[in-house]
Amino acid sequence: MKRISAALDDPDDLPSAIAKWLLEHPADEPRQFGPLPPGWSKPVLTALDALAAAGAVPVLCKFKLGFLRLRVRPRDLATPVQGATLQVLIQQAQAACAELCCQCGAPHKLASIAIDGCRCTDCRNPPR
Repeated sequence: MKRISAALDDPDDLPSAIAKWLLEHPADEPRQFGPLPPGWSKPVLTALDALAAAGAVPVLCKFKLGFLRLRVRPRDLATPVQGATLQVLIQQAQAACAELCCQCGAPHKLASIAIDGCRCTDCRNPPR
């Protein structure tokens, strides 16, 4: 896992839009972002904005075993109502990412998540 400074040094691990969001939303806590597939940038950015608007600080955001892992500070979950709200936002982002090709962001029709991320037909079978 990489902290923000290390993640920003390696553009292959973090899409530029996510790196830009991190720079625009500094935090006092250490963060672990990346690797993240480029096809998930839009739903991840939407989730990060929604979490920040709800007063939470995302401290972990990465791709692992085919899924989006997204966490906030433990103190952001202090009240049941706030915790439930943040959980819904995180689950929505995870569900959105599960339906998108991790390479290009196009919807795919696979029923399950592959360990290396689901890909649409074009990204699974690139032209030779």
